[in-house]
Amino acid sequence: MTKGMLIKKTIQMVCLWLALGNTIIFGQWGTSGDDIYNTNSGSVGIGTSSPQDKLHVSGGDFRLDADREIFFNDNGQIRSMDNNHRILFRRSENKMELREYGDIILSSGATSGNETGYMVLKASGSIGVGTSSPSEKLEVDGTVKCDTVKCDAVKINGWTLNAPDYVFEKEYNLRSLKEVENHISAKKHLPDVPSASEIRKNGLDLTEMNMILLKKVEELTLYAIEQNKKIEKQQKQINELKQYLAQ
Repeated sequence: MTKGMLIKKTIQMVCLWLALGNTIIFGQWGTSGDDIYNTNSGSVGIGTSSPQDKLHVSGGDFRLDADREIFFNDNGQIRSMDNNHRILFRRSENKMELREYGDIILSSGATSGNETGYMVLKASGSIGVGTSSPSEKLEVDGTVKCDTVKCDAVKINGWTLNAPDYVFEKEYNLRSLKEVENHISAKKHLPDVPSASEIRKNGLDLTEMNMILLKKVEELTLYAIEQNKKIEKQQKQINELKQYLAQ
């Protein structure tokens, strides 16, 4: 075979390969104006020859230019392959759900590779603000500012605590003021009220303390009523004595 014949044969093979390639590969694609579409009912793989979904990108990232969006029909979702991390758009229920196997961390002000964790929702359901390890349903490391705090049910350590109106029951054993005085002299704090050292050690339960203070106010009211009865009795005796002396 001469050199010219070899070149001719090579050109023929290249042309045949291009023709077959256009038929096999490019024949599945069409255009409509500026749009390009695939008429094949299979999947498209970028970076992979065995796509697992309609569009499968392997070995690289999927990028959108600024101000671009991803659209899908209502009730769609974004999820990881292991189904442990999901964002569900439940339009039929007017809900958007963030579903996470582990903790949900909000790292406002974070840069690439750095977690600030200013707010965390633990898998257990506890929320931490300023702390990543809340020990209660809501734990805030810092100052809390609000207009109103309202409790539907007053509870201490899981037990429902009623307002101390039992102080006004006849069978309630009200300490005498002398007993209160002795307790203060010995322990330097009111009966039933935690001491300063206990508060420093265990913290202050606002619900419990409010109930204790309410109880003390009610007890003070009873002391005041009792003192007023004594004063009225004494005043009556004084008035009688004045009348007797005036005769």
